[in-house]
Amino acid sequence: MTSSLETVEFLARSENRVRALATLATRPCDRNELADVVGVSRVTAQRILDDFVQYGWATETDRTYRATDLGSIVSEAFETLLDTVDATQRLAAVTPWLPSEFDVDMRSLTDARITLPTHSDPLAPVRRSTELMGEAASVRGVGAGIAPDALRVNHDSVVDGGQSFEVVFSGDVLDVIAADPRMSGWMREMLTAGASVYRHEEIGLLLGEFDGEVVGFGVGDESGIPRGFVESKAEEVLKWFEETFEHHRLEAELVTADEFTS
Repeated sequence: MTSSLETVEFLARSENRVRALATLATRPCDRNELADVVGVSRVTAQRILDDFVQYGWATETDRTYRATDLGSIVSEAFETLLDTVDATQRLAAVTPWLPSEFDVDMRSLTDARITLPTHSDPLAPVRRSTELMGEAASVRGVGAGIAPDALRVNHDSVVDGGQSFEVVFSGDVLDVIAADPRMSGWMREMLTAGASVYRHEEIGLLLGEFDGEVVGFGVGDESGIPRGFVESKAEEVLKWFEETFEHHRLEAELVTADEFTS
């Protein structure tokens, strides 16, 4: 009897078999139809079908093949495994730089959207974060940094778009904003328009919540170079954000528009 590991290896070492089994799990096919869908010759399709019948994953009636219940179970389980491996490969690109404060089970990030820098677009994570901030009707966050372009988007969204904005910034970030006439003016107008901004002296996170549905956080290396931007809708991640945000907000001090003069 073939071992479970040998059976998995038999399926895994051929992408054509994986696609063929997934196809039969959705609809019956004859040999020619399966060959067209999978993109193989008729001879190869027939060999795959014969193997599936031998493994008990398919049955044949009048030259039409359909997946058995066992075949459907194997196909679904294998697709889940592939999805999981794909997720871990994507996460591997940012795992070394996840913030130490992120004490959530990594399985909560298997469905996360991850934006990575590329040679042609090294600031892709920053641009994705800015895009989310500009699209959201409400933003809450904890920020150890801010780019002028991002603050401009915040300003336009709050002042012109009525965005709800509540963010805890590090003292260093607020000092940088206050020292720059253009950024200082944006911040003053945001606060006058109803934004809530807090000063906290010890922040090492770039963390935001958008419309109460998506949590996004940036990851960077020791030099501060962006390594990725992670977005998640997982309940556990949303709960972590809430606890982290409230912890920093309660320790912070509300700032006023008067602190940002022309």
